[in-house]
This record gives sequence, structure tokens and C-alpha cells, in this order.
Amino acid sequence: MNFDAIKTISAAESQAEKIRAEAASEAKRILAQAEADGEALVLKAKEEANVRVSHLYADADRAGTAEAQKIEQTAKENADALGQTGQAAMDKAVSVITERILSWQ
Repeated sequence: MNFDAIKTISAAESQAEKIRAEAASEAKRILAQAEADGEALVLKAKEEANVRVSHLYADADRAGTAEAQKIEQTAKENADALGQTGQAAMDKAVSVITERILSWQ
């Protein structure tokens, strides 16, 4: 083999090694960028999920408060009705007792 052929082969091997090193470096860069992009996507998804959860919680809280107010109003109406019924029964009982006491005298 002549010297020029050896020199050409050596240059080709050197160039191949350089290309391989550049490819490895580029692969590491691409991997690092992909990991960074992935982490950014996960962070964004978490933030969006937190916002969505906050909205759902607020909606549920409003619905729960409205339902509690309806229940409270119904309970007050029922209590008022029972109070009126009880008062009427009390008035009747007092009247009956008063009549009996007066009739014993």
C-alpha cells in the first residue's frame, strides 16, 4: 500500500471519528432538549390541572352553598309551621286546662 492510500484512509478514519463525536454530541443535545421540553409540558399540565381543580372546587362550593341555603330555608319554613302548630296546640291545651280548673271551682 502506498503512502497516499494510507494517508487517505487515515484522513477518512479521522473524519469518521469527528462525525461520530459530533453525532454523539448532537444526540446528547437533542436528548437534553427533549427532557427539558417534557418537563415543561408536565409543569404546564400540572398548572392547567390546578387551575381546573380550582374552578371545579369553586363551582362545587357555589352549588353546595346554594343547596345548603335551600335546605336551610326549607328547615326554617318547617320549623315555623311546627311552631305555629305547636302554639295552636298549646293555646288549645291552655284553654282546656283553664276550663277544667274553672269548672272545678
